[in-house]
Amino acid sequence: LIIVSVEPRKVGYAICNKIKRSNELKDIPLILTSSEETPQTFEQHKKLKSRANEYLIKPFSGSDLVAKVSQV
Repeated sequence: LIIVSVEPRKVGYAICNKIKRSNELKDIPLILTSSEETPQTFEQHKKLKSRANEYLIKPFSGSDLVAKVSQV
């Protein structure tokens, strides 16, 4: 499991893209988190081919994180 924050400067999206396009890493579950993005922005990202497996808006609770981890 890999958890990546989108910030700073939205670099997390580039990291997600590189991971999901890598033959060695693409099958590892990935969760993107952000304190600046909106649910709508994450919905748009879910439509991409190199999308994360799950998304979380900060701040999130420990139980929210455990629920997302359980889903992947």
